[in-house]
Amino acid sequence: MTEQSPAERYRAETARIASAAEALRRRDAVRAAELEDRLAVLDDRMGRIGERAAMSELAARSHWETALDAMWSEAWMTVRPFPRPDPSADPRRLAEYEQEMYAAHQALMALIQRTKFGFRR
Repeated sequence: MTEQSPAERYRAETARIASAAEALRRRDAVRAAELEDRLAVLDDRMGRIGERAAMSELAARSHWETALDAMWSEAWMTVRPFPRPDPSADPRRLAEYEQEMYAAHQALMALIQRTKFGFRR
């Protein structure tokens, strides 16, 4: 076996480094494509969640305004501004919160209707 000259060792070493760098570039390109796909999925999901949150807020504001209008003549009632969102609320329970809101609104409207027609007071 003949000993390599310094120039041959240099070429061999730079070829090894270039090969490793190319392998890293290929791996990084694959990972970047995976991350871009994941980002697209998450971006779509965030868009749908934002739309859902906006619809929930619209429903809550609508119920709030309806309740205020229905109870406007009640002199004892202190009118408060629309409540701020609860930052500790669990977003996975949004449907449950909406059902509670709808049920509370229906119960309030039923009570208001009953008092208007003289069944209670």
